Amino acid sequence: MKKTENRTECVYRYTSFSRLLEIIVTRRLPLLNALNSGWKDKIDIGFIKACETQKKKIGVLCFTNKHATSFHWDLFAKDDGIRIAFKRNNLEKSSDEQGFLYRNVSYNIPKKIKRSLNDKPLKFKKLAFLKRIQYEEENEWRIVCEKEKTINSHVVAYLPIKLSDIESITLSPYYKDVNERRFLRKTLKSVWKSMGGKENELKIYRSTLFENHSIEKLLENNGVDEINEVD
Repeated sequence: MKKTENRTECVYRYTSFSRLLEIIVTRRLPLLNALNSGWKDKIDIGFIKACETQKKKIGVLCFTNKHATSFHWDLFAKDDGIRIAFKRNNLEKSSDEQGFLYRNVSYNIPKKIKRSLNDKPLKFKKLAFLKRIQYEEENEWRIVCEKEKTINSHVVAYLPIKLSDIESITLSPYYKDVNERRFLRKTLKSVWKSMGGKENELKIYRSTLFENHSIEKLLENNGVDEINEVD
């Protein structure tokens, strides 16, 4: 049975705090050249390479539909990480204006993928949004473009965004120090304001992935010693 399209109000990008500041200042998101992006999945890189022609290069920008998993924090934003929630409709509108494609990634078993690769010619709109079933946990949503002229060897194109396209920002659960979190919030608010962002639009949260105060309270009521420090 075919799975229904996973349509969430927001899509999420896990990245570093420094990259977040760059996004706020430049108000753009890079679509990367998969061959120079540091991707580990050789098959995923191969699909993108198969889509490229002598004249056109493929740029890819990745998000996820999932907003709170240890998998994404650990893989993409563990140490100095943050999660940016983008308004999906806004990104789609900007992508349409740029002529970019966007879609949920389709995950399939190698046997069916091999059959797809026997189709001639290979279909760009299909291969650019295809991954093996082993990566299904990523629950990825992509924006993809074709460009004859690239920005540089790493960046194929940029997707322009507005600060209002950002729904919220969440600090990694690995930020344990209260003073560090306060400093990050203060820095973020300052940069946001300096770029003309409205203060009431900036929502900053702290991930509670590793805790749940209501459950912790019940555990304490059942004789379990306090297991977390409270801010």
